[in-house]
Amino acid sequence: MGGWRSVGALLLCIFSIVSFAADATKKKTAAPAVGWRFERVVDKMNDKQSCRLGSPVGKLAFSFQGFTSVQRSIYIFSNDLLALRRGAILTIRVDKNESIKMDVRDVAPRIGAVDHNVLTEEWLAQMNVGKKLLARLVSTSGGLDEQYDLTGFARTLVQYNECLRTLQ
Repeated sequence: MGGWRSVGALLLCIFSIVSFAADATKKKTAAPAVGWRFERVVDKMNDKQSCRLGSPVGKLAFSFQGFTSVQRSIYIFSNDLLALRRGAILTIRVDKNESIKMDVRDVAPRIGAVDHNVLTEEWLAQMNVGKKLLARLVSTSGGLDEQYDLTGFARTLVQYNECLRTLQ
């Protein structure tokens, strides 16, 4: 009888550990909210400041590959095949007049590749209003018609531009 009790206690202990591990795994794999990192970098050695856009977080899995301060261009490559297909690039240009233009091009090397529609200026006009921003990416071939919440990105882009102004 005592043997069965010890076996039961052992099984209960194992079940508890497995349940706890399963819960911990669920918490770890939960997708974070979509957001964008921005930081002002201070180089104390050379007494300089710079503005940096970091990698975003969230289900869209965009990553900044680089930008030039002259063109103030940001090239974003999507790791999410459902978002922009493999190799698609979203380009955001801010010119000297602070005019922002967005363009999505499909650069995947395939026959009959077409440019995606340019994201509308109406979308960009809402950047400072604080509304929820949705970018509608539509393939002219009819193969893509998705919406993505880019509010966080818009806010970060505004912060980045403000930071650049302070350095000029």
